[in-house]
Amino acid sequence: MFHYIVEECEHPIVPLSKEIKLINDYIELELVRYGNNLSIDTKIIIGENKMITPLLLIPFIENSFKHGASKMLNNPWIKLDIKVNENMLYFSLVNSKPYSEINANEKKGIGLNNVKKRLQLLYPGKHSLQIESTNDTFIVNMQLPLEEYILKEDELATEKIRFVPV
Repeated sequence: MFHYIVEECEHPIVPLSKEIKLINDYIELELVRYGNNLSIDTKIIIGENKMITPLLLIPFIENSFKHGASKMLNNPWIKLDIKVNENMLYFSLVNSKPYSEINANEKKGIGLNNVKKRLQLLYPGKHSLQIESTNDTFIVNMQLPLEEYILKEDELATEKIRFVPV
């Protein structure tokens, strides 16, 4: 995970498969901590040859553990669905959180604001992000376009990637 974050995320876009591997590795690491005390349901269907801005999805996953599962005394759960249809990524994350009265004046962290700003800069007018907090759940639904990469046969040896914009 560290190698990927330090070495490979310096590029403006990375293979979606590597981002998914990061998410899976992060979840596996958290499961070591939670053991059987956490119910997690993941469904990931991504296909091949898709590119995404690095480290765009992981803040949502981290928050589901930090503000959800780690705060729950009983029965924490997380449900993650990621799928790609053509060149569109559909991301849905729902997690339990301790019961709280919803307060519009509640102080928000900077993580979600940073992701929102990145989405506006990188996918202006091309993405959709809905975040909802209820008394006992946190819900994130996001859609964003992906890019494809194609390796030509003569480029296989040098691993040059040609990007095809959406």
